[in-house]
Amino acid sequence: MSKSMFSNVNWKNPSLIVSYKQQENSSIELILIKNLLNSKFAIDIQNVIKYYYSGDFNEVLHLLSKEKLQNLTNLLYSYKKSSVQYPTYEKVRLLLKLYLEGLTKCITQFLELVDMKIVLTKCEERCQILDNMEKLQEYIDKLNRTVNLFDSAPVNVIEAKILPEHAAYLRMYGYPVGGIFDPELLNAIKLELLDKEVDTF
Repeated sequence: MSKSMFSNVNWKNPSLIVSYKQQENSSIELILIKNLLNSKFAIDIQNVIKYYYSGDFNEVLHLLSKEKLQNLTNLLYSYKKSSVQYPTYEKVRLLLKLYLEGLTKCITQFLELVDMKIVLTKCEERCQILDNMEKLQEYIDKLNRTVNLFDSAPVNVIEAKILPEHAAYLRMYGYPVGGIFDPELLNAIKLELLDKEVDTF
């Protein structure tokens, strides 16, 4: 009877099992990363980035309206996996999250720039009045002719109600960029508040 060359191999060696599981886990992780990069979220972000790089900020605003931004944020959160089991996948997902946050910040800055241009135009118009004596006299005469017949209308203030988790979020992280709360941070706050409620019983 011939002797097998595998007869001395210890099949119960844990290092062989771990190695196989790591390879299996890596294959699954690569599939997850591929699926993530081909997901609706990644395709939508690539489209937005294309318009951002071309300087078409109006299209970026259209593609990332507040509602769409909220949907994309929730969609990306739904792709979350265990960072222990799939660390590379989670790094890629967090990188996509940074892209979304960066685009959100760009939108905020673009809107601030548009507002500043409007204010600058008004300031330039007022400067022209101050620099021209005739226009200045017309402006003063117009102000003198303007009479306020009625007192200003009373202002009613509606009481704002805020959920405890949103209040905690605002205390801890400030107002979220674009008005969209980070679901991961919000979820962590909710869990912390639930733990505190359980501890008080």
